[in-house]
Amino acid sequence: MVLISQMNRLPGNNSLSKVKMKEKFQDVCDVGSSCVRISKSLKRHQCPFCFYSSTNATHVKDHVLTHTGERPYRCASCDKGFTRKSSLKSHILLLHTIKPKVKCPLCDASYTQQHDLRSHMSFIHSGEQH
Repeated sequence: MVLISQMNRLPGNNSLSKVKMKEKFQDVCDVGSSCVRISKSLKRHQCPFCFYSSTNATHVKDHVLTHTGERPYRCASCDKGFTRKSSLKSHILLLHTIKPKVKCPLCDASYTQQHDLRSHMSFIHSGEQH
């Protein structure tokens, strides 16, 4: 990015290079009149719900899911939904592929990680004798 105030310091800054700069860059100004030049070749994709934007359309698509609540990636084993494919893959690996290592002493619940058992014990069996 090139600050507008820095434009006069650019090498070869004559009238011809200023014309080329206007063809390749656009000014973006915020409410406080602070302006920046950004490349026009970097097309920005805008979230329709907020001010988030990115040059990567997939990032914006994933971001939009935080507004809509949609969870398009579903686990075939338990039907739990996820906003990201990577989260679904982690879920399948941890819950449906790896054999549970720790078992609750008070019920049939079992977990692959010790901290999940601790959470289960405090939320489900709080107040019960161990």
